[in-house]
Amino acid sequence: MQYVKALSDFLSTCDGLVRDVFFSIYSIIESLDATEQPAAVMFLCENALTLKSDYSKRIEKGYYTDAQAENADKKINRKFKPILNQLIEKSSKNSVPSFEFYKSVWEIIQSSIFRTKRERALALFKVVDHDLIPYRSVGTGLSMEQEEYKLIVDELEQTVLDDTEYIMKLDYEQKTQRASLLVDKLLSLHNKEKQTVYMALLINGIESNVKEELKDMIENI
Repeated sequence: MQYVKALSDFLSTCDGLVRDVFFSIYSIIESLDATEQPAAVMFLCENALTLKSDYSKRIEKGYYTDAQAENADKKINRKFKPILNQLIEKSSKNSVPSFEFYKSVWEIIQSSIFRTKRERALALFKVVDHDLIPYRSVGTGLSMEQEEYKLIVDELEQTVLDDTEYIMKLDYEQKTQRASLLVDKLLSLHNKEKQTVYMALLINGIESNVKEELKDMIENI
């Protein structure tokens, strides 16, 4: 596991342009035995944001011109990011183990989709910088027919939804006060199906409020 020390030492000291930093990181991973490379990618993705640099070792060499970086970025966004997005969605929902996921990511980066090391290094950065990285195997969750969903919504309207709406409108000194009351309502529902629908309604309500707030902000600019 020499990659742990190599990447930790580099990440805790590096300084420079992101593109040059990731060219160096890619070079470290590429220099490893092929059997260790996927594990190194996994370690990088799971630790890149937590290993803080003291900026004591600046990368002076520029590995890209601005034009090279721009062209590589365009190619990555056009060809690689859609594949990466699809892979994350499919793997996470199908509970693919972390190592197997990162192995697949590395295989795509190493494939013929990219022709240069510069492109592959920036593709690696796009992985680390993705909103859904570090990867989590979370599964698909509970699904149900629309008719069953509607029946449960109708039942909740007769039980907890009025109180929930009231709680959401009240002002509380602490967020935990409102949250604890909502948890009480959730736990008062005695099966997973009802709890799931209740959470779905809460999420929909919160998302709608956020969208309305953003709309108001834009209109007031």
